[in-house]
Amino acid sequence: MGIDAEGKVSSMPGNPHELKARTVKEGMNALGGKFGSSKEDPIRAVSCLGDPMMPAFAGLVLGAASVPVLMAGGTQPFQSFFQLIWLM
Repeated sequence: MGIDAEGKVSSMPGNPHELKARTVKEGMNALGGKFGSSKEDPIRAVSCLGDPMMPAFAGLVLGAASVPVLMAGGTQPFQSFFQLIWLM
């Protein structure tokens, strides 16, 4: 998404920022290590960097697209929203 979010993932005391950064870097390496390298294959991107809940949630929201949908929750619905925009 082009946002420098490293180290800004939570305000929780004792948050394991180093572990999270290492996990993302490993996922990016699995994708080829380059931003946008799986743009044409979002399912692959989710499998390397995401959570299976994300495409499932995106599918539910797309299925209800004929009515207003309110997405509530933490960061996962927010990430799913960007997946929806990408898929539309």
